[in-house]
Amino acid sequence: MSTGVAPSAHGIIGNNWFDRDLNKSIYSCFDPAAKTPEGATSGKELGPAQLLAPTLAELLERATKGASKTIGVGWKDRAAILMLGRGDLALWVDGEGALTSSTHYVAKLPEWVQALNAPIPPAARYSGRTWDRCGEDAAYAGLVDERSFEPVHGGTRTLPRPVGKPAPAKPDISAVCNSPFALDVVQDCVEAAITAEHLGADATPDFLAIGFSAVDFIGHAFDPGSVEVRDAILRMDQVLARLLEFLDQRIGLEHCCIVLSSDHGITPAPEVLRAQGNAQAARGQFTEALARFANHTLVTAFGEPKPPHKRFVIDGTAGGIILDVGAIAASGRTRREASTLVVDAAKSLPPLALVIAKEDLPAALANAGSPAAKDLLSAVSHATHPTRAGDVLHLFQQGLNDSTSLATHGSPWPRDRAVPLFARGALFEKGLLCPTKVSPASAAALLAASCGLSLPTGTAPLPPLR
Repeated sequence: MSTGVAPSAHGIIGNNWFDRDLNKSIYSCFDPAAKTPEGATSGKELGPAQLLAPTLAELLERATKGASKTIGVGWKDRAAILMLGRGDLALWVDGEGALTSSTHYVAKLPEWVQALNAPIPPAARYSGRTWDRCGEDAAYAGLVDERSFEPVHGGTRTLPRPVGKPAPAKPDISAVCNSPFALDVVQDCVEAAITAEHLGADATPDFLAIGFSAVDFIGHAFDPGSVEVRDAILRMDQVLARLLEFLDQRIGLEHCCIVLSSDHGITPAPEVLRAQGNAQAARGQFTEALARFANHTLVTAFGEPKPPHKRFVIDGTAGGIILDVGAIAASGRTRREASTLVVDAAKSLPPLALVIAKEDLPAALANAGSPAAKDLLSAVSHATHPTRAGDVLHLFQQGLNDSTSLATHGSPWPRDRAVPLFARGALFEKGLLCPTKVSPASAAALLAASCGLSLPTGTAPLPPLR
């Protein structure tokens, strides 16, 4: 949203991926130079080092020669860090419910952040509350609250439910995280940041990125068709109203440009999909099984890896199947031979909708036989970074869930890609619509147009509005 480009350019291909140079899986916000700032208890090795494209905040600071204030606030560290990039201050909620940052941004937490964290951290204040429906009965029409496949949270599958235990019990930050109170926590922190940092106080444009992650957490935990998700969306609407009212009173909405979107949609739980007629929907460790299959295929063709190598496939959990080129070379074979063998062997596996060698993706996209195939391959291409993605790319059939969550996302299938994009500002006439599909990456163009910024070549264009 804030770079205007796809993962193929900005490099963030997932929450984690395998780094060949470090020979290990790394986190999307892994920043080895960053340390925990003074006044905080966490933040070590978190920063924007893995982000390969400039964000709107960075471009704004360059244009104003550092006069703009640029801040990111989110429950998740990756939401605050990656939307902001190399800006002034990223803040997120840590495991104790406090707001924190890293030394990439500040050597010491600002005084106002330390004051906000004491004596009770922002998220801890909501532990022990009761989550009940916030809307009228009609708002939940057609939804079933008691579903046997939902896990029990707070001792029940239905609302109302306790969110942790009241004081003097230790605050349950995980329970707050999986409740709509997480929305309020972020909004509390946003209001504090706007006030303390004097955002919007002068004619120089400032940048504020906000990561409201509660709907994501709740969608994973309860499934998108749950009463809990419906209630979270209703509460999201209330929190957005609170945000707009605060901005209007503090700055004036006529002085604000606001873009609202999401980084992904979500696929329903397999239990829901089977009830809807998708007989193949299931849970399982599909990615792990595919990695074992690929390694077995290469052992059968090449023999056991030569010491000190132990496997031909060294990772298969994110970004595709990563081949050990050293092990393959020691067997007198090439990476290309290995990837071709794996693709040919895996093509007949029922769980797979697509398996392809990374270097064959451009040709497959160019020769796609139908609009649907072209759309799917295009989405895969946008998610594939040339050096961070795996050697063999794969896509499981719709409805296969190999996560530990009730429902999940992360594929190029339509439900995972369906997100809104709203814009509000002086340049946008009320009621204008984009008649075609538009990417959340166009958020950068919408914001850039509002403050007269030019974006780098290759960024998503300004959507056609009419």
